[in-house]
Amino acid sequence: MPMPPSGCVTDVLGLVTDVFDQVTDVLDQVTDVLGLVTDVLGLVTDVLGLVTDVLGLVTDVTDVLGLVTDVLGLVTDVLGLVTDVLGLVTDVFDQVTDVFDHVTDVLGLVTDVLGLVTDVLGLVTDVFDQVTDVLGLVTDVLGLVTDVFDQVTDVLGLVTDVLGLVSDVFDQVTDVLGLVTDVLGLVTDVLGLVPDVFDQVTDVLGLVTDVFDQVTDV
Repeated sequence: MPMPPSGCVTDVLGLVTDVFDQVTDVLDQVTDVLGLVTDVLGLVTDVLGLVTDVLGLVTDVTDVLGLVTDVLGLVTDVLGLVTDVLGLVTDVFDQVTDVFDHVTDVLGLVTDVLGLVTDVLGLVTDVFDQVTDVLGLVTDVLGLVTDVFDQVTDVLGLVTDVLGLVSDVFDQVTDVLGLVTDVLGLVTDVLGLVPDVFDQVTDVLGLVTDVFDQVTDV
């Protein structure tokens, strides 16, 4: 993920500081220009006063020439001040040009930073989409786990039912074995009675024989 270069912000701050200093210098020079303009206006006021004096003293040629000389001196001073003003205006223009250049550089750096921020936002969007996809897969996996759990629960229920059936079969087998044991006991008892029955039959046959013999003797 591209990150803004560490020097980029420093350069922007440095350029902003330079712009602030240049603007401060421009304001100082504008203040100087305004002061010179004020001086020029003062000199113009003096010239107008001298012209008024010239008009009032027009009869005195010597005074007029002196005043004209003074006026010319004042005009020279005004021209000098105008020259200074033009120099200051030129300096102000140069400072403004430098400020514009610095502002252009700052805007370029800001554009680069905005480009990097756009790239970062794009990467964040991609990461968010990938996280969303992962969450979707996790949801699907949880659904599958739930289905498997339900199937295991069903299998355990079937196993429980089978175990119940096995228990019932075992109980029935136990009952059958008990009945078989009872039958075997009865058979044993019957077999135990057979000799007695045989003896009784023998006795009966003996009695019958005796009765037959007696009947025959008669």
